[in-house]
Amino acid sequence: MPYLGGMSDSAEQRATDLFPIRIIAVALILGPTIFLGVAFVLRATGSFESGEGLEQRDDILHWALLALAMSAVTVHTLIPNLIRNKQGATLESFRGMTIIRLAACEAAALFGTVCYLLTGRPMGAGVAIAMLGFALLLQFPTAERLDAWLDRND
Repeated sequence: MPYLGGMSDSAEQRATDLFPIRIIAVALILGPTIFLGVAFVLRATGSFESGEGLEQRDDILHWALLALAMSAVTVHTLIPNLIRNKQGATLESFRGMTIIRLAACEAAALFGTVCYLLTGRPMGAGVAIAMLGFALLLQFPTAERLDAWLDRND
């Protein structure tokens, strides 16, 4: 199948075509990572302590966090077919799919960090780290992922 991105099928062209989405991916992953680092420092130095008697609030936050994390995984699974059915398997649809998937992970990672910051429970930080790892390992745009996406047109 011919490459649908740039003018040629070269590795240089693929790298050029992937560059903008990689910048977006790094930004979507870096924001929650920096925020999580700040939360660790604030909690470790005692600068941000949670109040007494807030266990019920903390439980609700963590249930909401689990729901958000599961929705991010669901988006990861369902979005590719929805986009491919509407737009086909093109470079532009690959970019859109990647942004949506990474944004869902970013939302869960940010909320996990907020949960950790407010409650001090490690579950919030754990979910944030898991979502960032999920984004890096399974969704970061690579030439191989682009090729697999484009090959679905056959």
